[in-house]
Amino acid sequence: MNELSIIEGLPGWEALPAEERLKVRKLHAACREIAASPNKMAAYKMAAQVMRDAGHPISWQSVQRKFLAWQMSGSLLALADLRMAGMRPTRARVKHPGFIAYWTELQTRCQRNGGQAYPMLLDIWRKKTEVIPGYEGWPGHPQIPVGWSKKNLMRIKPAALEARVMREGMRSAAPLLPMVLTTRVGMEAGEYYVSDDNWLDTHVICGKQIVRPLQLGCLDIATGKMVHWGMMPRLMRQDGTRTGLTERYMRMFVAGLLANVGINTSRGTTLVVENGTAAIRSHMEQVLLDLFDGAVKVHRSGMEGKTQALLRGYEGRQGGNPRGKAHLESVWNLTANIWSSCLPAPSGHDRTEPEWLAGLMKEQKALLKKQGYLEIRDPDRAAMLRHLMPTFEQLTTDIAWRVYDAFNNRTDHALEGWERMGLVVPMVRLSTDSDWITLTDSIPEADRHTLLSMAARDPERLVSSRKLSPAEAWNLKLQQQAPLRKATQWEIVDLLSRDLAVKACVRGSYIIMQNKAVSMDRLYYPASIVTPEGYQRILPSGMDVWVMLNMFDDQHLYIIDDKGRCLGMSTLQQRAPYYDEDQVRAAMGRKKKATSAALQTTRVNHARKEAAIVGTRLYNHQVTKGTPTTVKRLINAEGTDAAAQAAVKKLSGISLLPEAPAPASTPPREESHPKISFL
Repeated sequence: MNELSIIEGLPGWEALPAEERLKVRKLHAACREIAASPNKMAAYKMAAQVMRDAGHPISWQSVQRKFLAWQMSGSLLALADLRMAGMRPTRARVKHPGFIAYWTELQTRCQRNGGQAYPMLLDIWRKKTEVIPGYEGWPGHPQIPVGWSKKNLMRIKPAALEARVMREGMRSAAPLLPMVLTTRVGMEAGEYYVSDDNWLDTHVICGKQIVRPLQLGCLDIATGKMVHWGMMPRLMRQDGTRTGLTERYMRMFVAGLLANVGINTSRGTTLVVENGTAAIRSHMEQVLLDLFDGAVKVHRSGMEGKTQALLRGYEGRQGGNPRGKAHLESVWNLTANIWSSCLPAPSGHDRTEPEWLAGLMKEQKALLKKQGYLEIRDPDRAAMLRHLMPTFEQLTTDIAWRVYDAFNNRTDHALEGWERMGLVVPMVRLSTDSDWITLTDSIPEADRHTLLSMAARDPERLVSSRKLSPAEAWNLKLQQQAPLRKATQWEIVDLLSRDLAVKACVRGSYIIMQNKAVSMDRLYYPASIVTPEGYQRILPSGMDVWVMLNMFDDQHLYIIDDKGRCLGMSTLQQRAPYYDEDQVRAAMGRKKKATSAALQTTRVNHARKEAAIVGTRLYNHQVTKGTPTTVKRLINAEGTDAAAQAAVKKLSGISLLPEAPAPASTPPREESHPKISFL
């Protein structure tokens, strides 16, 4: 019995129009020829041409679709348009809500490709391992139900959100979920600081090691300005591990922020932090609340990912919410583009290193070995070597400043709320060939009015506007609000905590520190410190003190005593370039002033001795000119140095010369000499 005799006995076959039955027979003959043909594409096109010649126009793509459906199902019903007989069992079953839900769930089981769900469905149908909704009675089993072609079923796909949450999880599907939209309009500078850590996509030299730096950054949300940042190298320890950012570094970073930038005094300051590396623990949060009387608060971005789409399903792994610090996350992307354009040893994008980086690293390591050899034999030649990548000190003292200055001074940004906050300034030019002039407040009102009047003749080409840069917005807001309060010395000391203090000794006029994470050179901090009360105090040489060096604020060294009380703060002494005479001359002036301050106590203690020396010098000087009579006349003697006069006037109760005039020296009377008391 052939297929045509079988199909002619099926229900609905007789309901088909004669034209449709003739078309099915011709399609069946064409499908058998296609199955026997080695070149399927040519066979599809030939069958389409035969059908058109027979009066049944059909494209070769439709021939291909019907052939695959006939081959998959094994039924000639796949070649017929059952709508002609009023039969729509296929569409009704495939669109059954239960089957759609089952089919989409089956696709989400496949983590990589939903197409793998099709052979799974066919295997379930053949083996009857699961009840398929909509096909509970297993109609037509074991034949594949009509409408179950892969092309037809793959039209039914899970929604993008459903596929993402079931295959990856809620955190991955966050971009498809509703968001909380906020604005910076109405905020003051210093009201909200957001901090985060980040890897720098580059390698630098630190000592004899090649390291990849880590950085911490702090952004003012109101103005979008990077107000504070710090970097540290991941140095190799002796046990093979590398240093990393910990809670103590976050303490130093916050201390540098509050000491150099300041706290909003009118509304308080909120530190927006994460729960990972750049986190503020509960103990440090309580210290901030106590030190600043609640003016400094901590807001954490929150954790997400534990609760998944299935409320009673498996819990997910919790992680920080990056959208809580989205202002700074977008900054890292922008600055990474800048870093990649100015640094020669990039680590690559998304952990994919350039293939030539291995060769660069190999040559640089060999160069470091040669440098170590030459430093012993010929230091001058060692200093002449040209490294293939910058040093960590060059990165922090030069390159990073240029990068963040460019970031803070950019005007081609799209920061939210800029226009509503009025952070837009007009620009004019006198001709289409001249440069634009920004009409800021630094230009007098009359001049601004004149420029606008001159440009009004062609406003479309001579008048424009631009957005203020984050740095300009920061300065403008500081002018319109109460000044920020910087943390005092004792507040910084209490915030850093005693465990960051190290013991040091005053050597001569300096406290000398060395920290490779800050600089490979020694850091000289003058022993002349400023106390918390604002007075100057000079620590004597040989004195043992406890000091706190903040690697994110190396300009200041905090000195405490054995009990943790703040003695004062010393400012890093900068080195003057030898070739710059002006800076050397200024440094010599500062040295002279510091020397005078260091000797002040000595001069006060020995003022009486100095006065006696000056008085004796004056006496001898007047004796050579003539016989002095009294101290008063001696002080008022013509030509006496003003400093000497002042020194003698301070000698209360000390007699340099007798008040009575000396008797005349006439022979044969005995010569008498004045009695002079020096001490």
